[in-house]
Amino acid sequence: MSIGARAIQLLRGRTAQNLLALYGVQFANYLLPLVALPYLARVLGPQGWGSLREFRSL
Repeated sequence: MSIGARAIQLLRGRTAQNLLALYGVQFANYLLPLVALPYLARVLGPQGWGSLREFRSL
């Protein structure tokens, strides 16, 4: 079996699924704070946001 055929076979299997899952998790780790932080700041207001930040610093 050639190296290219072996590489294609590996990418079709579990390795590719795991790779895509890891990329998906990493993408979510970048995206969720970008969406959640402005929303929470708007909903909580300055006083609520300050209380949240103070609580998280403990």
